[in-house]
Amino acid sequence: MLEPNIKAIIADNESRNTELPKLGYLQSSPEFHMKRLISAGYGDIFQITKAFRSEELGKRHNHEFSMLEWYRLNWDYMKLADEVSRLLSVTLETPPAVKRSYQSVFESKLGINPHQADLQDLKEVITDHLDVFNANELNEAACLDLIFSHLIEPNLGASSPVILYAFPSCLSELSQVANMPGSEESHALRFEIFYKGLEIGNGYQEITDIAKLKERFSQQKNRLDSENIKRPLDHLYIAAASDSLPACSGVSLGLDRILMLLMGVDDISEVISFSSNRA
Repeated sequence: MLEPNIKAIIADNESRNTELPKLGYLQSSPEFHMKRLISAGYGDIFQITKAFRSEELGKRHNHEFSMLEWYRLNWDYMKLADEVSRLLSVTLETPPAVKRSYQSVFESKLGINPHQADLQDLKEVITDHLDVFNANELNEAACLDLIFSHLIEPNLGASSPVILYAFPSCLSELSQVANMPGSEESHALRFEIFYKGLEIGNGYQEITDIAKLKERFSQQKNRLDSENIKRPLDHLYIAAASDSLPACSGVSLGLDRILMLLMGVDDISEVISFSSNRA
């Protein structure tokens, strides 16, 4: 099972003499396999690997890309965010990252609290600022993503990296959700990191409660089914997590995007020898 927003590349084995399933998917992330290793007792781990996603090609997206992903046992997500900041200080020679809540960037740019705004409020923002988009069929998560990607993200991290944290619970994906300090509002224990308007990393405090994990998978499957997207559940991962997934936080970084920043280029095809449009 993949995140609803990730489009996998299908591998068709139907015409081959093989015992593999007729349909498979190229790895869109090493996440589930790494968590299976953690459940088996491997401890803190990292991986540099290729990932594949059927996304629209553009200056920031290629179907095949390089990813660095790692997990820390018994770390919360903000401690992991600090480690990402230190890594960028070394690789890109950046100042320490600035931490900002998801709410603060919405309030400073648009004057709304994304945790309290209802669906109609978000659709009105899209109508007022992004009138080329039709928001009628969008749910809350899709509205937030659209507003963020077009109105907020391009201006993040102009002089130093920005770590955005405390996302609305509807954007929790596979991260834990907790109440915000001093409030009954909940937020996702996840962060994203941006530099010069470019998202380069995404980190979670991972769900380890198997009942909550199965509930989250069920919600995602229902969402995919409603869009007529058929995607199988990863039963091997669920079995491993049910057995012994320890408390941990994990993060993935896009290495091609880091290389873009290092070289001062604005097109991912300039840092990939054979990008999709010339492979």
